[in-house]
Amino acid sequence: MRGGGATTYVCPAYGVAIVVTVAVRHAIRCTFLTQSGASSSSYAVKTVACASGHASVTVPAIANTSGKQVKLTYAVRVQGAGKRFVRRGVTITEVAPQRVITPPPEQPTPLPLPPTPVVPTASPPQPAYQDAWSGYSVLGGPFTAVSGTFNVPNLNPAPAFARTSDWVGIDGAFNDSLIQAGVDETYDPATGSITFRAWWEILPAYSTPISMPVAAGDQITVTIGQVIGTLWQISLTDDTTGQRFVTNQTYTGPGASAEWIVEAVPALFGGALYPLGNYDPPVTFGNLRVDGVESALSESIMVQGGAITSIPSALTANGFSVAYGDAPPAPP
Repeated sequence: MRGGGATTYVCPAYGVAIVVTVAVRHAIRCTFLTQSGASSSSYAVKTVACASGHASVTVPAIANTSGKQVKLTYAVRVQGAGKRFVRRGVTITEVAPQRVITPPPEQPTPLPLPPTPVVPTASPPQPAYQDAWSGYSVLGGPFTAVSGTFNVPNLNPAPAFARTSDWVGIDGAFNDSLIQAGVDETYDPATGSITFRAWWEILPAYSTPISMPVAAGDQITVTIGQVIGTLWQISLTDDTTGQRFVTNQTYTGPGASAEWIVEAVPALFGGALYPLGNYDPPVTFGNLRVDGVESALSESIMVQGGAITSIPSALTANGFSVAYGDAPPAPP
């Protein structure tokens, strides 16, 4: 959007990144706002200086899972020296998602599960306290495959927008590389709605939504493995419905760790974290497998605002569970 008036864009159902640009006069700051879903209230995502006469921010279009066309409104609030505010809007129309979710014939054949089950160490690992992760990582490698099965939790109502992510991946524990796939759960207090989204991601790119409806209580199996060289395969299967997604992608990370994690999701802007959704029941990870040499085991406990917000159980031969709050759940 540039100058006055509203502009309408048509986007796919999975959402795309939209660059919103404004040209202003006598302005000091520009605050960009967006919606978390259709009919929800707008919230500020980033404030930038615009004394130069223009400002530009990339804003997301949230995945459309409603089955019908929806509109999301993006706005810019401009502050001048006289504390006057002007608001201009841009409307994103997201078309309804396709209902056909059977993978096309050209989809690659899924790789077999990694050969080695993850087993508990003789002594419990020293916990690492983090602001975004809770779960377990195996260290060593190089790991060329990882797999795990987990349940999709529900979210309890909360006063603010909240999001929880459950995933399986390789790398990311002690480096900036990461290949992963999983499910997000999002709560919008404006509508009281909870949405679920399957996705895959290879850093530094944003996550890519998977056109597969998932629901609370579904059992999800993720398998990620090296095909040959830098060609890797990501497979996500909803064991409850029998639906499967498979894609081959290029990945060049070192494979120094493998993870099974419940995460507080970072926002697209500034690296701040969305509030962790109050998920229930605990997320149980089972059928943990890797291909690579395990040299150490790391336990992650999430701490935010000085309090434990998500904590795993002990790791057993059956896997482990992760619960919201500071009380460790019983292992599976």
